[in-house]
Amino acid sequence: MLLPDNDVLVYYPIYDAWADPGELIRPNPVPESLTNVVMTLWEKGCSFDYVSDRFLAKAECKDHKILLGGNDYKAVLVPECRMMPETTLANLVQLAKAGAIIIFQSHLPVDVPGFGDLDRRRSSVREILARLKWTDRQYVGRYSEIGTGRMVISETLGVSLGHFGIIGEPLVRAGVRVVRRKSADGFIYFLANRAGLMVDKELTFQTPVMSAIIFDPRFESHVGLAQSFVRRKDPLEGRVHLQLQPGESCIVRTFTNRVAKGPVWHYVTNAGPVQQITGTWKVNFIEVCPMV
Repeated sequence: MLLPDNDVLVYYPIYDAWADPGELIRPNPVPESLTNVVMTLWEKGCSFDYVSDRFLAKAECKDHKILLGGNDYKAVLVPECRMMPETTLANLVQLAKAGAIIIFQSHLPVDVPGFGDLDRRRSSVREILARLKWTDRQYVGRYSEIGTGRMVISETLGVSLGHFGIIGEPLVRAGVRVVRRKSADGFIYFLANRAGLMVDKELTFQTPVMSAIIFDPRFESHVGLAQSFVRRKDPLEGRVHLQLQPGESCIVRTFTNRVAKGPVWHYVTNAGPVQQITGTWKVNFIEVCPMV
């Protein structure tokens, strides 16, 4: 069975969208801060899931991993927002006490949504924030150590994520977009070359790789063992030789604990120098195009 393997949870700051006195009807209320955070993660190669206040209340932390819905995550990322329920802020603090990394973009929330019992809820937020002791650190930002975890205020999300080991898939640096799932013995990657140039080289994967098999999703029989693990005495862990034309995609199954056996993937090689066809050509079209 395949399971999601995303790196972080991204909090959806819906209350900022609802509090914005703009258009009355918004079919898809997406705050700009959320878009900016998601694009940062996308360009860094970090996979993520969105999380609401209700689902965040169900999250737990064990061994510094945030557990939710049968999946585990390395951190919770809160896009820049003004409003957050006091219960959600309290839940984030509890996760940090248990060992989680909570990263706020730019600043902490400054208010609670709605007007019901407003004074008490604002007072609750002030009490929570007053218990946090902040320290500045290069490459991290402002952070507060709580229990065995941390709450961080970051102006540079990419740097802060990297400091906590959330590096993303290096594949994106070659223009390859990634969807990753985990299995009992490794990982399944769907890869798409979104760059304008052909990819033909060994690329580094974020996850450990002892061996890998490449599948062409267009043809059932087009499958083979990645070259990186055939012609070496010892497999080059974490690297797989990929050939993808612009717009082309493939599926790669990696194994973390065994060396797969089987036929080798067929790589296209240069048969020799370019041969120029010279002379004068005359072409006659003897039939018209098929009629529809």
